[in-house]
Amino acid sequence: SRTDHGEKGNDPKRSTEGETPVTSAMWRLDPKQDQPKLEIFAKGIRNAFGFCFDDRGRLFASENGPNADAPEELNFIEKGKHYGFPYRFADWDHKAYDDQPEMPAGLKTEPPVAMFDPHSSPSGVVYLGDDFPPPYRGTLLVARFGNLIGPKEVGFDIVRVKLKEDKKGSDPFMTADKKGSLPVLTGEVAPFMSPVARPTDLHLDGHGKIYVCEIWRQIHNAGEQQPGRILEIAVDR
Repeated sequence: SRTDHGEKGNDPKRSTEGETPVTSAMWRLDPKQDQPKLEIFAKGIRNAFGFCFDDRGRLFASENGPNADAPEELNFIEKGKHYGFPYRFADWDHKAYDDQPEMPAGLKTEPPVAMFDPHSSPSGVVYLGDDFPPPYRGTLLVARFGNLIGPKEVGFDIVRVKLKEDKKGSDPFMTADKKGSLPVLTGEVAPFMSPVARPTDLHLDGHGKIYVCEIWRQIHNAGEQQPGRILEIAVDR
């Protein structure tokens, strides 16, 4: 996004437009084209610092919230859907700011799969498949960079999100002759690893290993910013 909450005006530090049709969105481009055309895949996504696919091709993205103390999000991203920004944050049914724009009439927004502490700054996301022990298979790991504002220290860790499915509707991933039901997803957030010094991303190597990228060595919202590290988390075989 280009704004905190869709605000606009004459302040030289702000955009006079607020958000535009191509901001706070996830784009898709075809790299095989000489001049790829930008397609808006989904909208209403404030700041998605990480995204990944699960073993069924479903797309999940983290989302950092505004300066207001709204929960931050993990979203199941589907083509053509809207995820609330800048009209709604997480599960709030009220505005965070007086100058936040009004929800357009008839706009349907999607709820988050899971929510995190305000300002915990969820970043990299990975899906754990068959390379990992049974208790961890089918779950997502989300790195949380840690807060930069607010009095309470949150984040500086990696959390695990266990997905739960409620069968409703039809599943667009299935062929016409094998129609099933569309899972309505929710996620249960639990600790995985703490403390972690300002993690910015997670990466899988496909052999039961996760690599964690730290930006600098800081496990509190203060202190010296020494060089970060690459950490390896591996399955004990």
